[in-house]
Amino acid sequence: MTSNAGYITPNRLASFECYNGMTPRSNPRFSQFNIDLSVGNPQSIDFTPLIEQDKLEFVQSIFIDNSQNPNVFTAVISVSNQRIVIPPNAQAYISVISPNTPTITFSSLGGYTGIVPVALLNFPVANIVLGDASNLGSGNPLITAQATISVTGTPKQLTVNSYIVQTGGYITAGSGNNAAGGTVGGSTVTNVVNGTGNGAILYVGQQLRVPPGTMLSSIYVNGTAGDIFSFIGA
Repeated sequence: MTSNAGYITPNRLASFECYNGMTPRSNPRFSQFNIDLSVGNPQSIDFTPLIEQDKLEFVQSIFIDNSQNPNVFTAVISVSNQRIVIPPNAQAYISVISPNTPTITFSSLGGYTGIVPVALLNFPVANIVLGDASNLGSGNPLITAQATISVTGTPKQLTVNSYIVQTGGYITAGSGNNAAGGTVGGSTVTNVVNGTGNGAILYVGQQLRVPPGTMLSSIYVNGTAGDIFSFIGA
């Protein structure tokens, strides 16, 4: 079988053994530990000794208690590159696609330096996220924010709120803004609006949709000093 641009050649793909759905020889067991973000972020932990010493046999699921962290917490499983993303102020039980000797890299956005308890489980679970209803799509609150450009050409964070947009929202350029337009993007967004800049252009009075899944604190605006931008969404 040959490969064309944009297509994957199946006979060149690698496969790896994983253990999700297996019945453990022993009773259901777990291993609990804490990720102390004050000593490192991200942190990579090799769990090979845990498996080789037969303390857990294999990993099928993970429990993450991110309830005290106002920021997103992420766990990336080695080999499978499964990325588990836990919302702020939430807990979750998640099935894991993992080899028998996993290394897991834990990280958190924002400046939280507290502890996030984690447990590895040798039995399968039903995926579930529990926690702050305001950030999990149940009765989503109306979220609003405003930002003013302090220095022309200098990116300004739209808000420090790390809320993850659930249903969508809009960024609006103030009616009194510079007629040349402002820009929206990441932390390095420029205020160039001639087709060579790196931001989405937003002219006076216009709106730009923010898609679901976007973390508000990751959005920056740029423009002329005094320009105002606002957000509304849920």
